[in-house]
Amino acid sequence: MKQIRKYLDDAKDTGIVRNDTEMAEKLNIGRATVCEWRKGRSAPNEDQAAALAELLEKPEIMAESAAARAKTERGKKTWEWVAATLAIAMKGDGKESWRARDDSNVRPLPSEGSTLSS
Repeated sequence: MKQIRKYLDDAKDTGIVRNDTEMAEKLNIGRATVCEWRKGRSAPNEDQAAALAELLEKPEIMAESAAARAKTERGKKTWEWVAATLAIAMKGDGKESWRARDDSNVRPLPSEGSTLSS
């Protein structure tokens, strides 16, 4: 499993951000939160993981974060498998970037009381 710290390092190495302060600003969180991730003391919650995954264009970060928060060994191993599968699936020719908000194939969730039929 790739630790969140490694993704933070990758973001600096590739020039996406200059430092943890800039990372925190881009994710709209406190710098102390990023420092806790870097030290391995905590993992991003679902929303933070989604924002980090979108920023770095690595959806496997969401599963890596879930693995870090898992309460059982089985849960951790399952999320690690999901992360590895996503990482492999996202390797391609590099022509398309992944952005959660750019996917035109995603239909909005039905409103409360509506049916799922299209």
